[in-house]
Amino acid sequence: MPDDAALPDPATADEVEEPAVDATPATRGAAPQYLGYGLLFVVGLVAGMFGVALAPLRLQVGGVTLPVGLLVVVAIPVVARAGAWIMGARLGAGCVAIGWALPTIAFVLAGPGGDVLLPDVPRTWIYLLGTTLLLVLAAAVPLPRGARELAESRGARLAP
Repeated sequence: MPDDAALPDPATADEVEEPAVDATPATRGAAPQYLGYGLLFVVGLVAGMFGVALAPLRLQVGGVTLPVGLLVVVAIPVVARAGAWIMGARLGAGCVAIGWALPTIAFVLAGPGGDVLLPDVPRTWIYLLGTTLLLVLAAAVPLPRGARELAESRGARLAP
């Protein structure tokens, strides 16, 4: 005679156990991570468009002429590095850099009417080369120890 303990209970035979869902950080936070990188790319696009418009401007302060483009040269890489800190990865700075490069390259080229937004003057070269160099540094220099953990503690979901 078979053992009664080995037979399934008819009352629970219809119940099916659901498998546990794996809620690892990689699967749980993929959308916010990509959304953050996408937002940083858009920030780079906007910074590139405004940077091209502001680079040739000069500001008179008490008889001293200050190039506004110099402020932009410093501000855009600072935003890129802040993006790296927020995301806990240097890819954040890379997204800002790529976003900045696209409109900047487009505006350097001659338009259909022959107009150029960035003329061939030293200010333009300082803006282009200075910002490019500082963006490369912002993306290339490693984040300090603990930056990734700090981003994760603030709720950023990072890829492994």
